[in-house]
Amino acid sequence: KMLLMPLVGLTTVYLIDRSGLLQLESPWDEPLYLAALVVTCTPTANNIIVLSEQAGGDRAAVSTIVFAQYLCAPLLLTLSVTCFVMFVSRDDPTVPGPRAWWPGDVVY
Repeated sequence: KMLLMPLVGLTTVYLIDRSGLLQLESPWDEPLYLAALVVTCTPTANNIIVLSEQAGGDRAAVSTIVFAQYLCAPLLLTLSVTCFVMFVSRDDPTVPGPRAWWPGDVVY
């Protein structure tokens, strides 16, 4: 979840941004995109263990998965949020400048 979902979120926000689906003026666009991206990189909540147990699932297995996510969270959250901030604060790739970094963006 903490590896795949940030990539899905980043791709979704990128496509929404490129398509012009949301016509947000600065400074409202960057905080909205950042909030949408940060939501995708958080670990699974502990209440999923209770839900799994009530549904007849294996509580020990779910607990182990949640524990593993929390062990990886400091590194993965740092990397994800750093990438997200770079994405949100990037310059417009259509404007000449050296900061276009997304694959396919043209640096003039």
